[in-house]
Amino acid sequence: CAGPVLGRMYWTRDSSTGSKGRIYFSPVGRPEAMSGFIIPSSDDDPMQKVVGWNNTVWGFSQNKIFQLFDADPTQSPIFKAIDGCPGTTDPATVMPTSLGIFYKAKDGIRIFNSTQSMLVAFDPVSVIYKGETAFGIAGFSPTVATYTKTEYMASDGVTTLALDVQNARWRNIGLGAKALFYEPDTGKTLISTGGNILTLEDEGVLTDGGTAIPFEAETPAGRTDVHSQGLIQFLFIEALTNGETLTPSIIIDGVVTALPPMVSATRQRFEWPIFKNGAIISARINGSLSNQVEVYNVEADVRVGA
Repeated sequence: CAGPVLGRMYWTRDSSTGSKGRIYFSPVGRPEAMSGFIIPSSDDDPMQKVVGWNNTVWGFSQNKIFQLFDADPTQSPIFKAIDGCPGTTDPATVMPTSLGIFYKAKDGIRIFNSTQSMLVAFDPVSVIYKGETAFGIAGFSPTVATYTKTEYMASDGVTTLALDVQNARWRNIGLGAKALFYEPDTGKTLISTGGNILTLEDEGVLTDGGTAIPFEAETPAGRTDVHSQGLIQFLFIEALTNGETLTPSIIIDGVVTALPPMVSATRQRFEWPIFKNGAIISARINGSLSNQVEVYNVEADVRVGA
């Protein structure tokens, strides 16, 4: 449901045959009662969600977005479809924000601004949104979402991704969610996962409901030399692991080689002899953590030329 907007409550998703296209509304000033309904859509395109945004009620069917007009409280609201704006089949992804209404459409995550609907940061997630596997994610089609102060979070029950709206960047939360909810008064995000309700990314909490947190970081790849291969002699990592075990790997021309793990109680510089030739090099660090770790620097000693 949505409201009160101009004194009325609105609700939809009637599953009865012949009623799936309806939006119901209350009398002005009586949100507990039903006054009547309008029929913006039909059983062939069922209504999915109504939300209040920008002092207006918006209705989402599977294929369209509708604007409701309620200038006369003695009459039923009227409506119009917004041309060129697709709807949604996942009502729990529809999130009104100060920037617009975020939601999942058939072709990606979109934002609706009252006149048009646009895909948001689609290129980085286009492969997984099409059902293909990338970044360790075997397809992504979210069914629930929430909006925090800076991020639109969406999950398909297996993977949860968060979109940094300002910078158009995605990050993988690392947990699948059955439900997501942001509490504006506390600034906390609640997540339903694994039969538990947890506070997501709670400051000072170092495990996921008592389970160690998977950790992985990888440096950008660099070329040793423009014209020839270089000799990668050593890899250096400066880190404080607080007793946690971190396993580094060096990646040379796409070949991953695991190195001996590093554990420290204080800030320490670790080094590993490599002595392999290659053109493109990067480093990766993995772990399963129950405490904070800090990685300060990653360097490689590379010899190029004669």
